[in-house]
This record gives sequence, C-alpha cells and structure tokens, in this order.
Amino acid sequence: MTRHMPFGLLTTYGDPEGMHTNGLMGFDAIWRTSTFRGDKNLALGGWVVFSKNDTLEGQKTGWGFKIDYPNDLWDVFFIFKEFGDALDPALGFLPRPGTRWYQGGGAYQPRPRNRLFRWVRQFYFELYMEYIEDLHGHLETWRLFTAPFNAQTQSGENIEGNIVFQFERLKEPFEIVEGIIIPPGKYSFRRYRIEAQSSRHRPWRIGTTLWFGEFYSGRLIQWESFFTLSTFHGHIQLEINTENDFLSLPQGKAVQRLWQLRVTYAFTPDLILSSYIQYDSESRNLGTNTRIRWTLHPGNDIYVIWNHGWEHPIGSRDPWTLHPVDDQFVIKIRWTFRT
Repeated sequence: MTRHMPFGLLTTYGDPEGMHTNGLMGFDAIWRTSTFRGDKNLALGGWVVFSKNDTLEGQKTGWGFKIDYPNDLWDVFFIFKEFGDALDPALGFLPRPGTRWYQGGGAYQPRPRNRLFRWVRQFYFELYMEYIEDLHGHLETWRLFTAPFNAQTQSGENIEGNIVFQFERLKEPFEIVEGIIIPPGKYSFRRYRIEAQSSRHRPWRIGTTLWFGEFYSGRLIQWESFFTLSTFHGHIQLEINTENDFLSLPQGKAVQRLWQLRVTYAFTPDLILSSYIQYDSESRNLGTNTRIRWTLHPGNDIYVIWNHGWEHPIGSRDPWTLHPVDDQFVIKIRWTFRT
C-alpha cells in the first residue's frame, strides 16, 4: 500500500493518589505515502488532547503536528507541539507543561562514488534545531545539534563527531546533584561529542561515546561505553554498559558512575533465563533482576522473577561492603484465550 492514514484514540480516567478527579482524551492521525514526487516518502500527522481535572486552572489542552520527509538522500522534518499549563495526565507523564515546542532540521545523506571515499557506505551531514518557549512567548531553551562528520563504513562501522550549541533559562534554582545547586539565570554553552561503534553484523560489538565541553557555568565530561557478545549460536548473549560523568561547576564538583550487566541464556527458544545487574554511585545501590520465561504456547507464558537489592553504607571504606535492602520473588502467568 503506497498511501494509508491510521487514526488513534486515547482516553484515561483516574488519579493515582485517589484524591482528585482527572480525565484525559486524545486523538491523533497520520497520513503516509511512498509516491510523493514519484517515489519519495512523505508523512503528515497531527494530534490533539484534552484534560479535565479539579486541581489546576488554565489551558487544559494540547495539540501538535509533524511534517516528515524521510528518504535516503534527504531526511527532513518539522514538529510543532503545544502543552497547556493545566494539561495534567495524572495516569501518564508530561515533562514540561505550559510550553510551546518548535523542532526541525534534517540530514543530507550521500553515498559517495569517488574512489577517495570508497571505504564509506554513506555520509550523514546533520543539522537539528529545537526551540522551546512558554505560552507567553518567553524563551526557555534552544539547542542546535550539528554533525559535520558522520560516516558509516562499507563494513558497518560508524564514526561521528558533533558540535552542540545550547541555551537554558532557569527560572528557579536547579539542584543538578545533591548539594550542588545552579542559580537562576541565562546560560549559553557549547558541547562536543566523539562517537565510534563497530558493525551490528558481527557476533560481538563495541562502542564508545565521549561528550565534553562547557556545561552551564562550568564543564562536564561524559564517557559511555558498551560491549555486546552473542555466542554458541545465539544461546548466550552478554551486554556490558558503563557511564562515567565528571562535573565541575563553581558551586562544586561531582563524579557519578553507572555500571550495567545483562546476561541471557536460551536453553531453547521457549525457555530463557536472563539476569540484569546495575550499580550507580549516586544511590550507592546494587540491584539484580533475574527472570525465567517459559513459553508453553505462543501467548501463554510463565515468568519466575527474583529481585534483590543491596546498599553500600555511607562512610564505608570497603568498596565490597554491601547490606541487603530489599528482596522480592514473583511468579507471573500470562494466558491468552482464543475463540
């Protein structure tokens, strides 16, 4: 089908706290075609949402639209969104009520034929802009993302360099880390990113991302790395992720670390054991989630889940000292009835 137009309807009613009345209704539609100007993709979409509550006064509606031109050589889009200051989805989440968003940009993605770049499968020269204001037209945030170099090699590796320009207006103090508060004001800063990832077509994959540069009135370095491995004909899958953040502001310095490990073993396609382990230095918590999924028939599953958490005591000099803080064992059955 070259053209289609799906519609969607969403409605919720209820308040998690059980103390107020809250309802939400939304409607969206999108029109897509793959024959624009002959053989090009084009999508036009829009949405509108209404909220009813007895806790807020103001604009309780939101709406938006999107124009998308996703094609191999040019990938261009524009998005507009407006969220009322009294739009309250109590059974959902809205990060910035009372704002108006303008987002747009695109990528020029040539496939070089010059022998000098025969190692490159495709370039991605990207430019994206985001502009956020309140309902009175006062600027809150703008961000300009550029990719002067982004290339995928013939073997599937990806190498990318970015420059990001950003502005933030803080109306009130912002505690970015416990004990470190950024005062209200206007902040303009510039950040850089270097990223490299190996091909997705290998049984193993490795990648790293380094963000550095200005951050509000100081500097921030963010280093993320990952390693994945699939072996024994896909029976064992291993994934390791790390993130290390080094923040330096006039108000103070902080280091935050996050380590994640995921191991999956498939005895058969219907019997899978997986375990997820995470530690972060901010909460000083080590948590594990271990799960067995047994699929009796498609749509009929039995889950056996064990969650356990430990905490590293504040002030302890021994990094291996951990005290248990929670323990949970769950059995879940999902059964599908067909007629």
